[in-house]
Amino acid sequence: MSTTPSSSVSTPHSSAQDPFASPASSRRSSILPPRTANSSVSVPPGSLTPRSINLPTSNASARFSAAASGYSIRLASSTATPLKKLPRMRSHMLPDGQEVPKPWTEKPSSRHKIAYYLTYFMIFLATAGGAVQTYFSYKNVELDRKPLCMVLDENFDNPDNVFGPNGTFFREVNMDGFGTGEFEMTTSSTNNSFVKDGMLYIVPTLTSDNIGSDAVFNGTIYNITDCTFNLTQPNNGFIWHNGQFVFDSDGYTRSCSAVSNATAGTIINPVQSARITTRNSASIRYGKVEVRAKMPSGGANYVQGSLNWGPAQGLDGVDKSYSWWSDKRKPFSDGFHTYSLEWTDKFLYVTTSLKALH
Repeated sequence: MSTTPSSSVSTPHSSAQDPFASPASSRRSSILPPRTANSSVSVPPGSLTPRSINLPTSNASARFSAAASGYSIRLASSTATPLKKLPRMRSHMLPDGQEVPKPWTEKPSSRHKIAYYLTYFMIFLATAGGAVQTYFSYKNVELDRKPLCMVLDENFDNPDNVFGPNGTFFREVNMDGFGTGEFEMTTSSTNNSFVKDGMLYIVPTLTSDNIGSDAVFNGTIYNITDCTFNLTQPNNGFIWHNGQFVFDSDGYTRSCSAVSNATAGTIINPVQSARITTRNSASIRYGKVEVRAKMPSGGANYVQGSLNWGPAQGLDGVDKSYSWWSDKRKPFSDGFHTYSLEWTDKFLYVTTSLKALH
């Protein structure tokens, strides 16, 4: 069989009908008509295999796979030039000709082995030590396991039983700062403490609402008529002075009056609030106190537990019995929380519904 360039091939299948078309279909046949060229190739039927036609050309060989529906052609050049091998991309900055180091194939030194195992040993030792410390800290927590009996339970159901001569709570009236330098004065006014809808409210107000802003800062003497200094101080306000048991008049003045003077730099307590106690209704020594309350909004968002003690106010040991806790997710004013004080002869625990303070 001979062939020439730019030739066409004709086979007995060129006039076959489309086998995938239905008899009534008018769809065009999928078999392409034979191409026309200046020269043609005639292939004797006896030289064809049932499924292929081999056509050598001057510069290539072709193999035709024939089927009733058409042809598939694969060409391979016998004189094709081999492709040039592309250089591999470099992932390092080593100069050409230098071998890439492979330290993992080398035998590690004994010092490296010691450092490797020592690192994991120290991690294990720290983890084990932390677990042991956590266990003994949990086991040795001081708890008051003694049975408790109810001393006072106030739900503020009846406002008449909360304040008054026979009430549960007694309002302290004072303006000396209570030993911690507080800038508010406490009053017996119902503007600052009252019961409503089964809840006790403690509300701060401004002193300027009563006496004016100018009077708070200059030229005014403010006296509290119902001051409770002689009722709340030890020995009803009497102290030993120069060998005599006398009334503490200086303490009474600080607790029950204030003077505003712009020249001296003194002002009247700018805020009024309430301070209540159960000294006339119930008292305990060692036990537990629980209060469910909602804190006011604004200001610092923390709960503080402290114990003021010592031979004198200037030698207060509160820094040794002080702790606090803050909620970093939301303020305490968002809802009610339970605040507890647990008191024994060995420790004091102040707890919230979130955390315990020792």
